[in-house]
Amino acid sequence: MKTCSKCHEVKPLDEFHAHPKKAEGRDHRCKPCTKEERAALRQQNLALFRARELQPYHDRRA
Repeated sequence: MKTCSKCHEVKPLDEFHAHPKKAEGRDHRCKPCTKEERAALRQQNLALFRARELQPYHDRRA
């Protein structure tokens, strides 16, 4: 069991993404909170995300 740093709910470890650099091997936010945060970030930077999606993969990796 682990407590999410955003919603402060105690949840089982399988509710957290794996994160090898963390001491417990899991992220500090639960999966639903992470998903919510990523969606908000995408909405705030929609033009940037759309531009990256249109750019060919190999050009981004160069």
